[in-house]
Amino acid sequence: MKNIKTYLVIAICILMNASCTAPDNEEIVQVETAMATITNTGGSPEVFVTSNCVTKRYTTPCLNIEVKKGDVITALGFSYSTDNSNNYGGTNVNVTANITIQIDNKTVKTGVGHCSYQYN
Repeated sequence: MKNIKTYLVIAICILMNASCTAPDNEEIVQVETAMATITNTGGSPEVFVTSNCVTKRYTTPCLNIEVKKGDVITALGFSYSTDNSNNYGGTNVNVTANITIQIDNKTVKTGVGHCSYQYN
C-alpha cells in the first residue's frame, strides 16, 4: 500500500509538471517594430513602403509610419529650378529634394532625389 501511494504522488507530480510546460515544437515569433519618419523637401514627394510583398504609396512631404523588420522604404522627390529673372523681377526658385529616413529618431539614410532603405 505504501508503494502505491508513492507511485500516485510521483504520477500526480509528473502530470502537474507536464501540464505547465509548453510543447517543444511551439515557436514564439516576435515582430520588432519601429517608428519611421521620412522627410522630403522636393516637389511631388512620394514614399513607397513595402511590407510582406504589399506596397503602399504615400504622397506627403513628411510621413510618420510604423515599420517592421524586413520592410523596404523608398522615397522619391523632384528637384527643380525656375528662372524668374524675365518675369517682372520675380525671384528665382530652387527646390532640392533632400530626403531623410529616420528610424526611432536616428537618421539611417539620406539622399537627393531618391532614397531607399530596408529596416533590418
